[in-house]
Amino acid sequence: MPPEVKKPKDRRKVRILLVEDDPDFGDSLDLRLSKRGYEVSRATTAEKALGLLDQDSFEMVISDIKLPNMDGIVFLEKVREQHPGLPVIMLTGHANLDTAKEAVRLRAFDYLLKPLDDINDLVGPIEKAVEAERKQVEERIQSEKLTAIGQLAAGVAHELNSPLAGLLSLIRSFLQKTDKSDPNHELFGVMKEATEHAAKIVADLTAFSRQSKREFQPVDFHEIIDRTLSFSAHLLEREGILIQKEYAENLPPVPGHPSQLQQVVLNMMTNARDSMDGLSKAEKKFIIATGLSPNREGIEVSFSDTGCGIDPKILRHIFDPFFTTKPQGKGVGLGLSVTHGIIETHRGKIEVESQIGKGTRFKITLPLSKGKEEKDA
Repeated sequence: MPPEVKKPKDRRKVRILLVEDDPDFGDSLDLRLSKRGYEVSRATTAEKALGLLDQDSFEMVISDIKLPNMDGIVFLEKVREQHPGLPVIMLTGHANLDTAKEAVRLRAFDYLLKPLDDINDLVGPIEKAVEAERKQVEERIQSEKLTAIGQLAAGVAHELNSPLAGLLSLIRSFLQKTDKSDPNHELFGVMKEATEHAAKIVADLTAFSRQSKREFQPVDFHEIIDRTLSFSAHLLEREGILIQKEYAENLPPVPGHPSQLQQVVLNMMTNARDSMDGLSKAEKKFIIATGLSPNREGIEVSFSDTGCGIDPKILRHIFDPFFTTKPQGKGVGLGLSVTHGIIETHRGKIEVESQIGKGTRFKITLPLSKGKEEKDA
């Protein structure tokens, strides 16, 4: 007996369109998938399946290669044209190398052999496809949210920047002209610090909203890290934090904006420092590691700390603008949002793993080449 497969967890039923002209095999597969918690709709021809796809929404299509009138490969090609993001799993009773190659070319999510005696062989790819789609939707929502808030932030920063600059200049002038023995000197000092703090928030808003469109240039990420550490390592060292670098040899350059990537490294350092507040010196460690991505099409840079960790309940919100767990006055919750926006501008990806009481690891992946849009620009 095949091992039990758990039903999809705590979410609405995944809707699958099964395209199969063999009624016996279709009934069997329908029953087995339904038992796993999936909602299955049926079509016996490619034409009927395309009609259902136009009328309703599905998370997955499972189709036989051999269908009447229109074969599965032509059907797959039409699905790709009309529903480009929809994952499709192709089934066949007769393995054929040319057909398999064509399915791969048309970006079939998987290519499986009938009769699928072990339903787990199909459930595994279905769950992977659904999870991949869920992540894409979350990333798209996050991107749209950041864009909307970025536009708002730009407007706020524009309105505040000029009056703050004038106010700060005036306070500094008064401070210079006031003798230290004058009671007002201390008051002007407090006003200066408060205004500088407000100006820093405006600068963060500007950085968050702008995401510069300057041309990329080849960037040595080791140099980015070292340059950032040269002027900011003291932020960690004065807190007793050990900085450990684990650099890969011959790390290739990536296209990017040096100043923005330095901002990313600085934000990672600041975040790590704050997470280790209250630990003993022996417990504090910040590790920066680099290497090629598994597919060798990009580089990976990870930033790990031995801090307090992040509660799983709030982990999904840490890149939201203005979300912070820091005490009032310690931050406004833009650091990780700015970082996310910069990495997105570089067509990269940022991921996080965390465990309460053990620490957090951020992993950034950046492509070795520019995206098509930038090459054509």
